[in-house]
Amino acid sequence: TNWRYEGVCCDDETTKGAYAPEIFRWNDAFYMVSSPGGRGHYVYRGASPVGPFERVTENFGLTIDGSAFIDSDGSAYFYSAADPAIRAYRMTAPNVVDPTPLKTAMNMRGWTEGPNVFCVDGVYYATYCGNHVFSRGYRIDAASGPSPLDLSPVPENPVLVSTEGAPVGIGHNSVVKGPN
Repeated sequence: TNWRYEGVCCDDETTKGAYAPEIFRWNDAFYMVSSPGGRGHYVYRGASPVGPFERVTENFGLTIDGSAFIDSDGSAYFYSAADPAIRAYRMTAPNVVDPTPLKTAMNMRGWTEGPNVFCVDGVYYATYCGNHVFSRGYRIDAASGPSPLDLSPVPENPVLVSTEGAPVGIGHNSVVKGPN
């Protein structure tokens, strides 16, 4: 793969010091969710996955590491970090998140972050991580289940772990479906 720098995708002051930005598509637009300095979330809208993006919400809170999942039936969910497990919220629009938390079983017996939910052939999967940001342990756990709100940790957890080498930090990751 040949990567190409596309420039700054958003120059809104709320993106300075942003944690874990993520792009998702809703109908014919692209949205970026990000957490400024780890204090809540904003949503930004753009015509392309590389921007430019303009802010379309005020800060709606919900800790860090926001991630959106839009199911094939049009239902949408927002996931964010929490203790002791990832929390899910219903979305009624790309910029509207119901603040009522829905419990999930995605946990690492303490602070859990970096959620990413996706569906393959009718089975729902999620990846998520824990540890402390300065930990030498890079760990990713996974869950699967019959719906985006009914995901249980897989018995093979952790699915990825590394404690060697210079990099430190947790295993925040994501999975994207390409055009092919």
